[in-house]
This record gives sequence, structure tokens and C-alpha cells, in this order.
Amino acid sequence: MAYGPDWRTLVLQDRGVWEPKNSKIFKNTVKILKKHKVPSSEVFFARQSPKTGIKPHTDNTNFTLTAHLSLRVPKDKSWIKVGNQQRFWEDGKMLIFDTSFMHETWNDGDTDRHVLLIRFWHPELSRKEIKALETIFRAIEEYEMKVAY
Repeated sequence: MAYGPDWRTLVLQDRGVWEPKNSKIFKNTVKILKKHKVPSSEVFFARQSPKTGIKPHTDNTNFTLTAHLSLRVPKDKSWIKVGNQQRFWEDGKMLIFDTSFMHETWNDGDTDRHVLLIRFWHPELSRKEIKALETIFRAIEEYEMKVAY
């Protein structure tokens, strides 16, 4: 899914693997997530420029949930709509949602919107299902690495 030229990310974790360079730069963030045993599969910082949006889309998967911790957002100007519910981000607060539902964003502010995005396993998955998904992700990553070289 292409989110557009005004959407930028800095990855800390992808498919359960911590990115060494960025994790070192943001060591306190990683330390807090690990200390509290956040069951993350993906973690990244996301920035959305002013007067931009992400069109309605779905991730077509329901085995993860997504959390947005608002770090710096234009007050009452930046929102996400999931299904038919729209919520404004608020600095220091978290929104958790299921990206299998249609969702979209808009930043109507004059400043960037910054969130820490955390994807984690759906709490109704069994340990066996999580292990199976992790195996699939590893196989995809290994294949992608072979094809890239």
C-alpha cells in the first residue's frame, strides 16, 4: 500500500525483528517497550505532513491490532477514521484499532503529525497460531532476501 509522498516512517521493529541501527538511536523507546513486554510485531515512528491524508484502505488481515501513541499532533486537526468512527489524536494518548476495517487519516493542521505506531498480535490468537505466522513471516523474509541479490 502506497500511503503517499507525505507519509514517512522510521522503523524500530519489523516482523518481530528489532532494527539495530534505529533501535540504538531510540534506545529509550525500545527499552520501555521491552521492559513492559509489549507484544509487538512491528514498531515505527510515523510522520504525516500538514494538509495531507491517507485514502481509505484495509490491510485485509485481522491477526494484528494497531496502536498509535500520539507524540506530537496538531490539536483537533488530525484524525483517523476506522469504519464509521472518527477520532482525533491527542498528544500522549493512544488509539488502538483493527486495520482489517476500512480506515483513513487526515492532517488538517499546519504542522506534522507524529505517532509511534505499534502492531501487535490479536489477543485472541493462540500461541500456536502466532508461531505459525512468525514462521510464515521468516520464510517470506528469507525469500525476499534471496530475490534481492
